[in-house]
Amino acid sequence: MLRKEWKGLVHNKLLLVVVVAIILIPTIYTTLFLGSMWDPYGNLDKLPVAVVNEDRAVSYNDRELNVGKELTEKLRDEESLCFNFVDAETAKRGLRNGTYYMMITIPEDFSANAATVMDEKPEKMELAYQTNPGTNYIASKMSETAMEKVKNSVAEEVTKTYTQAVFDQIAEAGDGMQEAADGSGDLKEGMDKVSEGNRTITDNLETLADSSLTFREGSDTLRVGLKTYVDGVSTVNSGAGQLDSGAAELKDGVTAAKSGVSELSDGTGALVSGAWELKDGTGALHKGLSELDGKVPVLKEGVDQLVQGTGALADGAVQLEAGGTSLKVGVSNADAAMAELCRGLEVLRQSTDTLPDAAEQIHVGAEALAQGTKDLETGSGNLKAGIGQVKAGMEAVNGEGGANSEQLADGVLALNQGLEQLYAMLTAGGSGTPASGEAATVQTDVDVSEAKQALDVLYGLADELQGKAGELETSADGIGSVNAVSSDGLAAALEAAVASGDIELVAQAANQAVAAAQENENAVNESNSRLENVAALLRESGTALRGTGEAVSASADGALNALDRVKGQTVTTVETSQASDADTQAMEQVVTAVGKLRDSSQTLADKTAAYTGGVKAVTGNMAALENGALALYEGAGQAKAGAEQLEAGTAELDQKSPLLKAGIGQAAAGGEQFRTEAMQPLLYGSDSLLKGITSVSTGAGQVNDGAGTLQGKVPELEAGISQLDQGAGSLDQGAGTLADGAARLDDGAKELLQGSGQLFDGAAELKDGTGSLVSGTRELTANNSTLLDGASQLSQGAGAIQEGAGKLRDGSAELGDGISQAADGSRTLSSSLQDGAKQVKDTKSTDDTVEMFAAPVETSETMITTVENNGHAMAPYMMSVGLWVGCIAFSLMYPLTKYKGKLKSGFSWWLSKASVLYTIAVLQAVAMILLLHVFDGFNPAEMGRTIGFACLASVAFMSVMYFFTNFIGKVGSFLMLVFMVVQLAGSVGTYPLEISGSFVPYLHEWVPFTYSVEAFRSTISGGESIRGPVVFMIILCAVFTLLTLIEFQLRAGKIKAGKHILADWLEEKGLA
Repeated sequence: MLRKEWKGLVHNKLLLVVVVAIILIPTIYTTLFLGSMWDPYGNLDKLPVAVVNEDRAVSYNDRELNVGKELTEKLRDEESLCFNFVDAETAKRGLRNGTYYMMITIPEDFSANAATVMDEKPEKMELAYQTNPGTNYIASKMSETAMEKVKNSVAEEVTKTYTQAVFDQIAEAGDGMQEAADGSGDLKEGMDKVSEGNRTITDNLETLADSSLTFREGSDTLRVGLKTYVDGVSTVNSGAGQLDSGAAELKDGVTAAKSGVSELSDGTGALVSGAWELKDGTGALHKGLSELDGKVPVLKEGVDQLVQGTGALADGAVQLEAGGTSLKVGVSNADAAMAELCRGLEVLRQSTDTLPDAAEQIHVGAEALAQGTKDLETGSGNLKAGIGQVKAGMEAVNGEGGANSEQLADGVLALNQGLEQLYAMLTAGGSGTPASGEAATVQTDVDVSEAKQALDVLYGLADELQGKAGELETSADGIGSVNAVSSDGLAAALEAAVASGDIELVAQAANQAVAAAQENENAVNESNSRLENVAALLRESGTALRGTGEAVSASADGALNALDRVKGQTVTTVETSQASDADTQAMEQVVTAVGKLRDSSQTLADKTAAYTGGVKAVTGNMAALENGALALYEGAGQAKAGAEQLEAGTAELDQKSPLLKAGIGQAAAGGEQFRTEAMQPLLYGSDSLLKGITSVSTGAGQVNDGAGTLQGKVPELEAGISQLDQGAGSLDQGAGTLADGAARLDDGAKELLQGSGQLFDGAAELKDGTGSLVSGTRELTANNSTLLDGASQLSQGAGAIQEGAGKLRDGSAELGDGISQAADGSRTLSSSLQDGAKQVKDTKSTDDTVEMFAAPVETSETMITTVENNGHAMAPYMMSVGLWVGCIAFSLMYPLTKYKGKLKSGFSWWLSKASVLYTIAVLQAVAMILLLHVFDGFNPAEMGRTIGFACLASVAFMSVMYFFTNFIGKVGSFLMLVFMVVQLAGSVGTYPLEISGSFVPYLHEWVPFTYSVEAFRSTISGGESIRGPVVFMIILCAVFTLLTLIEFQLRAGKIKAGKHILADWLEEKGLA
């Protein structure tokens, strides 16, 4: 059974293809599904995210803070996601339609909130983001994970900014404390000086108290001195006024000098610019003269050519003068022709008055023509039908291929030959006498008479047929000659005449159209009449031809029979009878009759020839007549179409004739205007042109003479150019010297301009000072009386000063004690501030310090196993599913319950099937791993163990399928498909058991996928031992293999005993 099973599989090509396809099912499941999600986390840099930056920079600690800009610049270098920096509207639209999976918005107060960290109520920085899970839930979750990284990055950067700001403030505080310490030292020194000053004040107050008496006495002396001072102030005021006037004059002069110096500076600047331009120009001149010197030979050649050309010019001038004379004559002729044209236009304009009436007549004639062509078309159609009927009749009379006419001609020819022979015999046998002369004579007379009658009938019929044939031929020729005049050319000529606007052509075309219409109408009538005659003639001829044919045939037969009888009887009479007078006379009559009959037969032969010729002519003319009728029918259609076009054209002519009349009037007026405004000036101008041409001719001679003189001066020009070249070199050197001097002059002018500005400022200040001086002296003069009054009051206050000086001395002593205490406190403050400033300065920040404040914690990950990507992580799950589905497919497609050959035993039956299905199980496992490696890059840590366990799992799964399919048929396969869904839920192939559904722990330990997924994960990542899953798969395979063997043994026993089995019932129900 085993050999037959494999032989049946190998020879069943279709089943072999199915088996190969089943082997590839796990590969298809894994490679396609895993390939679609092989490394999504490695491709997050392709996940599009929109970033909208609305942040505005702010000032923080005297520097710009723009966190939004810094964040976007950092995100541009990030590869965690595909960041797209767009506006808000584009981002929202892209989030809705799936272009972007997340939208990050940096609000406009992002930096402003960052700057509130030291405020009483700081504002948190809000980084808004939006996702659209409905587009793709996994993508939104990935985006949220990446958003946490962005958030931490922003927090780290902002913390760095804060830390740097704090350290900057600490540094500033240290500087402030140092300044305070320095200030406290200054304060200490100041207190010492204050103490010392206080002692000095105390001593001076002692002196003041003692000197106050002396001051009082000195106040009187002051009053006398002030009187002298007042007088001097008046004198100073007068001198200050004079000084102010002079300062004003000085300022005006300096202003004028400054304006002149400015103009000088502008002039020197222009001089420098012009000097350099002069130098550039002299350089270019020198270069150009050098090039010109090199071009003198070319100039010389050109002058020679010019001399030759001026000679030709002189000759051409003579020809031009002759042409001018011809032009004048032509213009005169053109003017005369234009005058003639104007007269013709005027005549044409007068002729157009009758154009509308003529157009109306043409239109009426065209309508009649159109109606006539319609009748012509109808009649020509009838003619075609009649000719067809006549042709059919002629063919009936003439026979097929002219057989009847040929037969008639042959019969007449035979009659003529027989009569010739009879006549020869009669004339040759005249000496003999017939045996029974009376009987012979009677019979001969009777036969001759019949022959003569037949000959007369033939003669008459031949003449009648010949006449009718001639008449028919004449009628056919007449019909063929009738043809309507084509109106195509007339319509085209009429349209061309209307388009040209020539009234004579229009009138001529209209007359031709009317005549053609009348002619076509007559032709149509004549054609209709002749068609009717021809039709009647053809009908009559057809009838006559049929009767004539029958008569001729009968007469010819009778005549021939009679002649035969006459011939026989005459011969007999000649041979048997004896000559007698009566017989001789009778014989003579016979001879005479035969002679007449012979002559008549000859005439009949000629007429018959004419008849057959006529028939042939009529038959031949029938084709021409038929072609002529067809041409007439087609010509009638063309004539109808042309008549309709002519009718439309005449209608258009009738409508546009007023426009034509108006156009001709305008053309006549324009022609006269053109002759007056254009031709007359042209005529006058031709005279001037002729005079100018004469002048040109004279000038051409002078040019020719001048060209000769120029040719002689070329050597002098060459020498002059050389001298100019040398002078240009010297001029170029002088221009350089001039440019240098102008530059120095310009520098001096600028210094002079600057000095003049300073002089102007000084003069202005002097003027302001003298003005202030005048004002001051005036105030001094005005305050003289007040000063004198104050001196008196000073004298009075001197006494009060003496009294207050004593009090100040006492207070100064008390102030000295307080200053001593303050000095001690300042010493303590200075020492403390100095120590604090030193400690703050010793506190310094580095980049590492700032980094520590911003990110004090780092994570360190150690992976005890390695999974390259998401494809390797999902492979255990999908490989289990692929193998399970492959086993289900094989159990459905392969006939597991059918055996080959004779049923030996249940074990043999099981073995024959098991050898195939376990082989397929191993092959599909090996193919799945290897092709997954080839197409998706699957590289497990332990490739051999992965392949081995895949084969074991596939065999175990196939054992389960083998049992259930063999036991309950398709129902078993269906149950295994449902059980696969249960395994997908309970095997935790995607999420951990702890976060899966509440029912999953109850399934987890009882489904085969749990162990296959665990084993595959271990072999792929290089993890723990797979001993447990291997033992489970072996037990699973052994249990279901044993159950299958038992089921096969029981089934084989029932089959051998002839009992019904469950498979039979399932097959009846279509479930096997």
